[in-house]
Amino acid sequence: MLAILIALAITGCQDATTNDPTEHDGARLVVLSPALAIMLDHVGGGDLMIGRHDFDQIYTDRPACGHQGGIDYEQVLALDPTHILIEWGARPLPDRLVSLAADHDWSIERTELRTLDDILNATDMLEERFGTVQDNSPASSSLALSWAPSTKAINRVGRVLLLGATNPPGALGPGSFHHEILTNLGGIPAIIEGAPWIQLDAEDIIALAPDAIVLIAPATNGTGIESIGDQAINRLGGIGTLDLPATTNRRIAVLDGVAYLTPSSAMAEFARDLRSVLESWMPPESP
Repeated sequence: MLAILIALAITGCQDATTNDPTEHDGARLVVLSPALAIMLDHVGGGDLMIGRHDFDQIYTDRPACGHQGGIDYEQVLALDPTHILIEWGARPLPDRLVSLAADHDWSIERTELRTLDDILNATDMLEERFGTVQDNSPASSSLALSWAPSTKAINRVGRVLLLGATNPPGALGPGSFHHEILTNLGGIPAIIEGAPWIQLDAEDIIALAPDAIVLIAPATNGTGIESIGDQAINRLGGIGTLDLPATTNRRIAVLDGVAYLTPSSAMAEFARDLRSVLESWMPPESP
């Protein structure tokens, strides 16, 4: 009886920490999306990836297999995958990809990433299908917590301008993951109407008069929060010389995580850094 109980306990512990190995045994994944590659690695399935998207700058040790506008079918055939993971949206898949998948028994997993909820759903799918580590809650739970509302009143920082480029200036507006995270945290965006990417000029920024500016500038060896205050203002170029509440109060930050412009589980790290910066700028409460 003791032996049986020990065996059951061991089995229970294994079930709580690992997926059934048959779920992904022998899986060979060509991942035609830098975002999906990051999320696959996040759930412990990175070793299953044998091919990558052309523009994937993180997993460069895997062969490049093209991109959404031009898949390298010869490379894909040479790799002999079992699955193709692709970020494609609702439009029809390429006829040749569908035909080759049928001929070679490839499973095509298509995903659309437009919102934070899409990231959570894709993470759950990847963890269920290809994850090697699983605790008592899905990986998406910790992601959602990272962009949950701040416990501090960060709206007191004022209106925050999120920039993705400085020359010429480009802002991350409504519909972008970054705008969604800012509002989720409780921050106030400087831009409340428009597209996910908005081209600006100096006059536009002066008219916006942001109270804070966060520049998102991914770097290969990025550390997350690259600089803040006086050190960050130089990264803005000509924007840093404008007469703005943000420049006057030195509420400028540069976030340089390598994947901070890639809609993926990396948004959790971006959210934590953005939260940290905004909370550090909170003015003291009046007596």
